[in-house]
Amino acid sequence: MGQSQVPICDGVTQEDGNNDVMGTPPWVISEVDGGGAVDLSDHKEDAKFVEDEMSYVLDILQSGQTLELFDVTEDADLIPEPPMKKPRDDPPSDDSKIPPLGVPCDKDRCKKHCTFNIAYERRKAILQAYWSANTQERKAWVFSSITKAPTKKHQPPERTSGRKLTFSYHLKDEHGQPHEVCKVFFISTLGYHPKNDRFLTTAVLSESLDAVLSSKDRRGRHSPANKLNCGPIKDHIESFGPSISHYRRQHAPNRRYLANDITVKFMHEDFMEKNPGLKCCYETYRKVVRQCNISFTKLGEEECERCAEIELHAKAVGHEGVFQTYKEWAEKTLDVTGDDDLTDCSQCKGWLKHKQAAAIARRHYKEDSGKIWPDDWSVRSADLQKVMMLPRLPGNKTAVFTRRLVAYHETFAPLGSQTKISQKKPTLSVVWHEGIAGRSAEEITSAYMTALQHHTERDVKHAVIWADNCTAQNKNWALLTALVTIVNSSESALEEVTLKFFEPGHTFMSADSVHHGVERAVKRCPGGKLFDFDDFVRVISQASNNIEILRLQNKNVLAWKGGHSQHQLKTHPKLAEMVEIQARRGSKDLFYKTSHDEDDHACLSFLKKNLKHKDLKIPSCLRGQDKGVPRAKKADILQKLMPLMPENRRKFWRELAENEEDVEE
Repeated sequence: MGQSQVPICDGVTQEDGNNDVMGTPPWVISEVDGGGAVDLSDHKEDAKFVEDEMSYVLDILQSGQTLELFDVTEDADLIPEPPMKKPRDDPPSDDSKIPPLGVPCDKDRCKKHCTFNIAYERRKAILQAYWSANTQERKAWVFSSITKAPTKKHQPPERTSGRKLTFSYHLKDEHGQPHEVCKVFFISTLGYHPKNDRFLTTAVLSESLDAVLSSKDRRGRHSPANKLNCGPIKDHIESFGPSISHYRRQHAPNRRYLANDITVKFMHEDFMEKNPGLKCCYETYRKVVRQCNISFTKLGEEECERCAEIELHAKAVGHEGVFQTYKEWAEKTLDVTGDDDLTDCSQCKGWLKHKQAAAIARRHYKEDSGKIWPDDWSVRSADLQKVMMLPRLPGNKTAVFTRRLVAYHETFAPLGSQTKISQKKPTLSVVWHEGIAGRSAEEITSAYMTALQHHTERDVKHAVIWADNCTAQNKNWALLTALVTIVNSSESALEEVTLKFFEPGHTFMSADSVHHGVERAVKRCPGGKLFDFDDFVRVISQASNNIEILRLQNKNVLAWKGGHSQHQLKTHPKLAEMVEIQARRGSKDLFYKTSHDEDDHACLSFLKKNLKHKDLKIPSCLRGQDKGVPRAKKADILQKLMPLMPENRRKFWRELAENEEDVEE
């Protein structure tokens, strides 16, 4: 067969017999390497790039690589498309977001000797650190690296244009020494184009000459034009009078509570009725209630917060088996101090210790309840009932929106049943309202002292009081100082007073049973209404057959203060870690346990030096007269609620003490 000229590319031919090169584009030519045909395009990265396609092919041939050529016939299909790029499996690295290092200034012409002072490796480190920071951090760094000052040459007054500020740029070398550099070097080191100084001028020109720090980025901080004004909603929520709870006193005033007969639905409907011109859906109103940190939980029935949190944690990480294992283990033995190998999770281990401490406290409480105590022992549980708002007028919307009088009931209930003790001691109920006193540490301590000095306790030498672990209420230094004072006083026969505390969240006690009886007595009242404080006292007396009512008066509210020394407490456990605290006659120290199972008490010398060397005296009254209620609150009650009361209940409200301060607890 004769040889024919076959075009290879524009202006280039090759004889057919040679069969070395055919007129096909480079991506059709394939390399035979190890028996497999490889696309020539794979060699583009290694081959020398040339503009002319023929020169590109000749370079491949000259490299000694073997090429397999395909004939192009008349029936040949169209030239196939080049293969598509394979998708990248791995995401690009963070370095891909960093711009390349710019070209520095001319070292021969720059008068600041930038390249000599700041080495190349140092520039790379600055570039890497700069782009690794966020926008605000980069802005702050630029602000601290650029110094601006007024220009030395001032323009004539008639010229309003012209530069009025001069800038100095500084970079630190690898030894931390700052060096002044030129603008081109500074910008190129940060990866910007030498003529792109927008970010720099934005960071510097927006601040005054006396600015210490750069201002925060204001993007995303502007309120939208259609943002709902929550002020009227919050005012409406506050009109219901949310109050704090003594059960969570340590969180006050962050968490507040509303009466459990009020619902968000009722509040929203009332808001829309009073504000027909405002658009507010139920969900928006509910979110504002949540933002105000208001709860509708029944305060006397609150669950353990720690147990609720760990339950969510167990469901999230699949540790539900810990709960089941603990239950099975606790059912087999009464000794729940057991094994710490149930789990390796630190949170679950902490919860197990919490449950074990709760079980130990409950076991000791039951032991105290089952004992038959001598006549000179008084073993009780103490708790402050959830506050009662007076007057109590269920179903009356006016009463819901009116600030009312807060009534308090501190209960000291004996442990055990009547068949287990030689002589049934009465339940002591110390009652007062906010017109007489509040519930600060001094006032709660005064309620304790009133109960301990009651005539039914005059022959008691050993008093044991079980209480919840509320630090502000039952575990404060004013109360502990008062116990040391009263047990060493000649006015009392007490030889020792012991406070025992439950584990937080697991505090059911005999005082709660009394409170439940009070709530049932309230419901038995006609319409569940209580018009004045005497009605409140009456329902308490009806809650049980053996209740002694102690009305706290202003003369009983004494100025008890904590006499502890912070220096003395540094080497001892925190007050929250103590589960039993005892005061003894003849000693000004306290004696404590960190576990109910401990046999001996540890000594705690807590008083200040000036108190240890002199007799502790019972203080004087906290106030010269009753505390009184805010005048505005009393006026609201007289105007809005007194017309709803019988005439024989109105005298109490007219004679209620008032004060000038309009401050709620």
